[in-house]
Amino acid sequence: MNPYPILAALILCALAGFGGYWIGSNVKQGEWDASKLADSQAREESMQTAAQAIARMITQQAKTTERVTHEVKTNTVYRECVIPDSGRRLLNDAISGTETESSGGDGVQAPAE
Repeated sequence: MNPYPILAALILCALAGFGGYWIGSNVKQGEWDASKLADSQAREESMQTAAQAIARMITQQAKTTERVTHEVKTNTVYRECVIPDSGRRLLNDAISGTETESSGGDGVQAPAE
């Protein structure tokens, strides 16, 4: 049996496979390039349309007049403001500049000496 026809068939199959791959990759690259070109053209057209719309805009000053309504409440009720006795004592001592003695409570106790 002669190995040359088999070797030639294998080489022919390899060349056909390589050629098909090369042609297919070129076709795919062409599709990608076409889609990229279409995208860039669409982007350019939309930019041109936006630029034309901006150029057609006319700026003008508009005078607006609005009526302003102010509501002021003058009868304030202080009966809901309640200060406890300890708070009043602290406030009076702060105003007069004297110190009050601690009445115990939750503060830190000084050690007895």
